[in-house]
Amino acid sequence: VPIQPGKGYTITTTRPERCPQIPMFLVEHHVAVTPMRSGFRLGGIMEFAGYNESIAPKNLELLNFACWVFFGFILLFYAYCARHFSCPASCMAGRLFPSSYGKKDGLPLLRDETEPVTYTATDDTDTVTVGTASVTFDPPVVDATASTVAADPTTDVFANGETTSTITVTVLDADGEPMVGHTVTLTAGSSVITGSPGVSNGSGVVTFTVTNTSAGLVTYTAQDTTGSPVTVGTVDVTFEAATLGSTIVLPASLAAGDTGDVVVTFTETTR
Repeated sequence: VPIQPGKGYTITTTRPERCPQIPMFLVEHHVAVTPMRSGFRLGGIMEFAGYNESIAPKNLELLNFACWVFFGFILLFYAYCARHFSCPASCMAGRLFPSSYGKKDGLPLLRDETEPVTYTATDDTDTVTVGTASVTFDPPVVDATASTVAADPTTDVFANGETTSTITVTVLDADGEPMVGHTVTLTAGSSVITGSPGVSNGSGVVTFTVTNTSAGLVTYTAQDTTGSPVTVGTVDVTFEAATLGSTIVLPASLAAGDTGDVVVTFTETTR
């Protein structure tokens, strides 16, 4: 029987002060939470990528994001570390970074905070500290060129206040990485918009539904309001006036060449 290797992603750490008392499954994020006597574990991602020992920062970030949404804290800052330094697993385990890396007031930083890091060079042969260097890493920002705004459908949407179009906004940085947990607004005149403001999920996606009662072209503008506002993009939706239609129903027995009276039924439907 052919066997394919699978790689599971979990984060295990010491038991935090704010910890659930029973195991949980976060349905929206497909993440399992396992509290232990002296530990805490998040898991729920299985990756089938052949014999590949690399770590995908996005998968760890999804676990962190679920923890932040439900419990108000982030376990580890693996994704940001790997993202900027392409670190191997040994580096991400903390062998190359000081214990204070990625923390402020004892808590890990969110990926939208400026992150100062001090590096210390040591000559282990003579046990001499050579010197230190400080680097401040700026967080990634939303890139309007990489981000997208799309509507479905963009036409044949009836202006009856009920027929909807779905607008999907995907917020990405310049490298095409999703901006997770960002607040996005959608605006457009007097159109009714459901879901604004919304928060981007693990793929950087926010969805809205829109309706209108006036026929015409409506331009919707998406803006990321986390930090300094950034206009992500615009999309047009054409609403059509509601009309009346007639349906002609012919008797099933009618055939070519038949003569006599034909009963025709008209049915009016509002669209």
